[in-house]
Amino acid sequence: RLHKLQELDLSDNFLAYAIQNGTFYEELQNVVSLSLLYNYEPQKSFPELILSPSIEKMVALRELYISGLFFKVLSNHSLAPLVKLPRLESLELRMNFICSVSIDAISQLRTLRRVGLSQNMLAFSSCFSTCNSEAIPRSYQTLGKRDDGQLNLQAQKVPLLSSGLSTMQASEEDYCPFYYSIWHFKKQICSKNLLFDLSQNSIPWLNASTFRGMEKVVCIDLSYNYISQTLNGRQFTHLSKLTYLNMAHNRIDLYSDK
Repeated sequence: RLHKLQELDLSDNFLAYAIQNGTFYEELQNVVSLSLLYNYEPQKSFPELILSPSIEKMVALRELYISGLFFKVLSNHSLAPLVKLPRLESLELRMNFICSVSIDAISQLRTLRRVGLSQNMLAFSSCFSTCNSEAIPRSYQTLGKRDDGQLNLQAQKVPLLSSGLSTMQASEEDYCPFYYSIWHFKKQICSKNLLFDLSQNSIPWLNASTFRGMEKVVCIDLSYNYISQTLNGRQFTHLSKLTYLNMAHNRIDLYSDK
């Protein structure tokens, strides 16, 4: 057994079915970070995420990356094997074609600090659900890879303020101390508290039910969606702990009803 192994990267392999029913997890009981990125089965999108029950043996696991596996539903059954992991803090599920998520299932993972659901097909609305679509979007059928082996993502978030900002890049009048920057504020607050990344999905509007099950969330990223409503605050009624909210790059018009 690999008793001293703490970080394992198995990205870009052919492990789609091993992830579902493999027993290799049992040999990784001291691994803290496991990357299973881009182990998709070509031309196939699974109905739901299935994880092998043996993953519950990874009692030291803190970070789990399962982006690019391609499945539609994240159900209660999907996350059941993770419930017994006592240290799991980060779950990354971006770019999987997810159209339906059980927030209740995620809330059962008591130690989570970060949930990454960016670049999926979530709408949180039955009127705009994409779960009935069988086809894999053409842009994903011929996914290209960069020289470093990672998938070539077309849409990337643009940082609001670079950590490298200095007095050389801003005039003395405009200079804002680093510790006042939005980037630093997010890092300080969200790295220690529960963050939901829902950016780059298909969310058309928000209401209170959108956030059902997220009552403990401190940070939410909703950037790069299709939100076009006039917000009145009632949409966030149940988010009493919300401290950081990113709604950049949507279609919000605060005066559209006037």
